[in-house]
Amino acid sequence: QVNNLRSKVACFAIGTLGVLFRTLKTNMDYEVDAAACVLLRRMADSSEFIRKAANQTLGVMVQSVTPARAMTALMAIG
Repeated sequence: QVNNLRSKVACFAIGTLGVLFRTLKTNMDYEVDAAACVLLRRMADSSEFIRKAANQTLGVMVQSVTPARAMTALMAIG
């Protein structure tokens, strides 16, 4: 739902990803590639609050998962 055209739905989905990363921490390592791809794409959104939410969730992701896993995913995508 992060790619949903309704900005409210997308924003809540992005926030939910952040909660999942914060709660599950390294158990989310296997989801890093997909999440990073979607979040980086949303950072180019025209809506400022979507960009802000995506940026915050990327920060939570990087702080929560294994550092090497986060770095690998971000370098492969961006």
